[in-house]
Amino acid sequence: IGKYLTGKTPLDMFLVPFVATFVGCVAALGFATVTTPALVWLSGVIAKTMVINPFIGGLVISVVWAIFLMTPASSAALAIAVMLDPLSSGAALLGTTAQFVSYTVMSYRVNKPGANIAQGLITPKVQFGNITKNPYIAVPGIVSAAIIGPVGTLVFHFSVSYKIAGLGLNSLIAPITLASQSMSKLAIYVVLGIVVPAVISMVLVKVLKAAHKIKNDDMKIDIV
Repeated sequence: IGKYLTGKTPLDMFLVPFVATFVGCVAALGFATVTTPALVWLSGVIAKTMVINPFIGGLVISVVWAIFLMTPASSAALAIAVMLDPLSSGAALLGTTAQFVSYTVMSYRVNKPGANIAQGLITPKVQFGNITKNPYIAVPGIVSAAIIGPVGTLVFHFSVSYKIAGLGLNSLIAPITLASQSMSKLAIYVVLGIVVPAVISMVLVKVLKAAHKIKNDDMKIDIV
């Protein structure tokens, strides 16, 4: 719409951004009336897999929330909306944390400090554009989530509040919260959520590069 209006009137400087923003907001609100209930329903259905089978549930929830994190949807808001049970919340937290770690570990050499802070402590969503160009860069993070989710639920019975389930490493809220509750739980989180995904991602990114599926600059982030 903005492109269509450009050059049509002498009020471009005001009219183009105003109309584009207004129409975008109205469209977003309209789509949200459909997509938001659908996502909440889907999240609730997925969360019930933990009751059916803890192994499958841990795997599915960890992977799905890891994927939610990388989309325009809010993984944290969805976890709160469906009020995930503690075990499911643990799997979701591990899965989302794996994404923060994976992209940072794989691309820290090609990105500036600011970009690494953005994807490592704020949100790895900044890699979304790169994922659309080369989906293979999403593989290490998803594989990491698929491994640590069921291990966390079955072996360590890792459980947290749904309030931090979809946060990952965002602003370090989750690790600070866990440190205030239990140092043993924090240790499990650090090992499963950070160390293991880092190792898996480093191995897989080398495999994918050797197979010519990923290039060095595929995860470069340009920050103005």
